[in-house]
Amino acid sequence: MHEYFITQNILKTVIDEAEKSGAKKVLEIHLAIGELSSFEESSIKMYFDILSEKTIACGAKIIVSKTPVEFHCLKCDFDYEIDHISYDCPVCGETGAYKGSGKEFLVESIEID
Repeated sequence: MHEYFITQNILKTVIDEAEKSGAKKVLEIHLAIGELSSFEESSIKMYFDILSEKTIACGAKIIVSKTPVEFHCLKCDFDYEIDHISYDCPVCGETGAYKGSGKEFLVESIEID
């Protein structure tokens, strides 16, 4: 259900920015969603379709890129992405330190007409 509220914020942000640019229509919205975020892409798209009715964003395509979870091995100084099976460094086998990525949720860009 938290996707509903975040989608309201996405729509408001997108419409505000599009109107500032004098847009007549929003064509695409590019989102970055971290692998560790709890947001479901399908729910965001569903709520967006409902909430955007009768706005300049109605019918806009939402394109999502997933942000990977990154770790850094303190033993061998190697940066790597986890595969959700193991947090261990693929080079030396030690467990790495979380670098803070993978929780992102942001509007990267919008395409307007």
